[in-house]
Amino acid sequence: MEVAVKVLDGIDWDQSVLDEFLQEVGIMASLRNPNILLCMGACTEEEYGQNNYAIVMEYMPRGDLHTLLHNANVPLSLPKKIQFAIDICKGMAWLAAQNILHRDLKPANVLIDKNWTCKICDFGLSQVRKSKEKKIQDHDEAPGSVLWMAPEVLLGEQIDGKLDVYAFALVFWEILTRKELFEEYDDKEVFTEDIARKGVRPALDGVHPVLQEILVNAWDRNPDKRPTFEQLLPKLEKALIKIYLPVELCPNAGPFWEKNFPAKARVPLEDFISKLSGELRSKNEVQAKCLRVLCNEEDGDEKVVSIERFSCILKWFGRMKDTTTLLERLEQVMQKPWFFGPEGSQKAEDRLKIHNQVGSFLIRLNMGGGTPIEKAPFSVSRIAEDRKVVHTRIYSRETGGLMIQPGSKDKIRTKKTSLTDLIDTVFRKEPHFLRQACPGWPYEDIFSKKPREECPYDEPPEDD
Repeated sequence: MEVAVKVLDGIDWDQSVLDEFLQEVGIMASLRNPNILLCMGACTEEEYGQNNYAIVMEYMPRGDLHTLLHNANVPLSLPKKIQFAIDICKGMAWLAAQNILHRDLKPANVLIDKNWTCKICDFGLSQVRKSKEKKIQDHDEAPGSVLWMAPEVLLGEQIDGKLDVYAFALVFWEILTRKELFEEYDDKEVFTEDIARKGVRPALDGVHPVLQEILVNAWDRNPDKRPTFEQLLPKLEKALIKIYLPVELCPNAGPFWEKNFPAKARVPLEDFISKLSGELRSKNEVQAKCLRVLCNEEDGDEKVVSIERFSCILKWFGRMKDTTTLLERLEQVMQKPWFFGPEGSQKAEDRLKIHNQVGSFLIRLNMGGGTPIEKAPFSVSRIAEDRKVVHTRIYSRETGGLMIQPGSKDKIRTKKTSLTDLIDTVFRKEPHFLRQACPGWPYEDIFSKKPREECPYDEPPEDD
């Protein structure tokens, strides 16, 4: 097991600093929780007049949350951001159950392991409450980091565990927006007046309404109106369902995810396939292979599927259970030689230009980079009469079904949300528009035992 050693040098070790260090070691050594940084030991002795003070902790290869949030090279999806908040909330709920106030919760005091799990650290300012003591008087001069201080701390009022809830709300806002907190302030008196007395809070522009409600409640000026971490946790867990698997998308998708993967934004791929196949009573290995190909989101060596990708699957192929099941519709589309899955527009263009045959085409999944998936789930890429590659959206109709408009011609519609029906209709009505599938069908090995020839553009998909 890899460890990290926090060596405390360059410090003027008077008795108060030593007491704070020993307090942090004492608290950390007693904590055992998946979302609390594991402290495995400490050195608190002097040798030859030199101190060797250090803490031995578990190694967190992804570093601290603050650095990660402000690294533009690290993409973070909304489900992953919510998962971060759930991890932190779990850790804080556990601390609250042990009657421990952290008092310095901020992104720099949250570390991330190789599996993207958040763990809370730095307990130098923590305070242990007596089990029946609801509020305690803050006798210090507002210890902690000013930007995350609750109004009651800034004003020197009595405090309780709700000060950590307030700090959590600000940390969650930073996770969602990836912006610096209150960077417009440089004067503590002005800051205290605005935050504690005038109720100024960070802007919520661009934050999903479901998450706005959580933030507003958690950073309320009145500590008694803020939820506890125990009350916050199910709200965060349900936020994932409300945002990605709402009832109008598929009535039984949310309950399915909540039952099998509670509080998870992403899960092991094979576990997901097993649970969904069982839910839909499918033992069809071909359908499982189709699901495996379209759901797989590799994260290092791990194959996972996110709640966001499951939501996309439903937007592309319809509800879990209808006149046919989701897996049956998935198999029906993927066995067509014109279906190329989540291939980006540039890769599709390069692939078509290799053959450069007028009317050659392929169908791609819309990955949501521009037009929302629910409005246009698919795209057609084809070689036009002038031998240029043209990309055309396939739209969902408000009354149900799909629609495409070949050039300036009348729109072609289907009443059912069947991609195969739409393409068959286009073949009949506009034979010049789509003539033959582009060679290089990527799913031939699923439906045929004969190995297919590799194409130079068989690379990972890109977003449009």
